[in-house]
Amino acid sequence: LHPSAGPTPGNRDFSTYYDSRLGNSTTRIWNDIDIVPHAWNEKMLSKIPNLYQPEIQANQVVKNFVAGAQLLVLLRNYTQILPATPGLEGTVNPSTPPLCKAPGSSDSTSVVDEELSQALEELEDKILKDPELQQYLSNGVENTSSLNLEQKQSLKQLLSSFDTFMAQAIYQHTSEYAVLLNVKDPYCKMFAETKGELFAPPDASEFETLVLKLLKKQPQLLKE
Repeated sequence: LHPSAGPTPGNRDFSTYYDSRLGNSTTRIWNDIDIVPHAWNEKMLSKIPNLYQPEIQANQVVKNFVAGAQLLVLLRNYTQILPATPGLEGTVNPSTPPLCKAPGSSDSTSVVDEELSQALEELEDKILKDPELQQYLSNGVENTSSLNLEQKQSLKQLLSSFDTFMAQAIYQHTSEYAVLLNVKDPYCKMFAETKGELFAPPDASEFETLVLKLLKKQPQLLKE
């Protein structure tokens, strides 16, 4: 058995039972800077914001997500199987170049910039339509039609830094394993056959919802 790159499958009792029955026939494979195997153990979760330092800093969105996850798993004792297994030593790659190129894809950063701009526009629209945030941003002035320059820059920085962190997280959970295990050719073959769909980033709408929740709790982030 070769369980790879997964989160905790159960609590400490399950881990102990599994190890006693199947431990000798199991080889656990995980990248020590992949965020997924760090879920859902409390101590492991706490390491996520610092995984890519100093090259990549975790912003408040990441920290809030981790804090929320820690509350959800509090006292549940989630534990990895074979928890003493050392992880493969992943390497932070800030540029996150594609290990494999999907058919018809482009290496141009203009596509990424365009997607970020679109996400900013959609998020700004949702912020302005939210009564609580609209009241905070307008300081009591009704019918605020747009964010000011300072607020837009703060929002852009929030999105951009989160995007950088998550791009690294996705890279470490996928392509870095092919590098660490020296299986680039079969990995890229699978990538080509699925047209990259297996490695698609999460739905942007989920991120927008997360950011809106964060801003409702800490609207001052738009002024930092």
